[in-house]
Amino acid sequence: MIGFAYRSTNNFVSERLVNGFAIKPAAADVRERLDELIQHHGLIGALVEAMRLQKQIDDALDPSARVGIGGEIHLLTLDPTGRQCVWTAHQFPDFNEGYASALERLSRETPPPNSIP
Repeated sequence: MIGFAYRSTNNFVSERLVNGFAIKPAAADVRERLDELIQHHGLIGALVEAMRLQKQIDDALDPSARVGIGGEIHLLTLDPTGRQCVWTAHQFPDFNEGYASALERLSRETPPPNSIP
């Protein structure tokens, strides 16, 4: 697999990624285990497992420091002919709870439609 990163911090210059993977938020222990995860779970399973591990790390942080990993994992593959496939590869067990929390926060923080000048 080939992957590239285009970062604003590098003026969006094309940077080839090792093994085609980038992990954000950065989690060195997860990154170091990618080859093992791929061997044990296959490519798609490894992506799901890596995100599950990132979520565990994130959930252990103080709420003010969390990125908020969760919801669903959607994957897009592109084959050499340009054909695309998008699917939901995983739904975290706390999906419904997180979705309800996001909607509640949105309703608190979003002004009513008629109040926007």
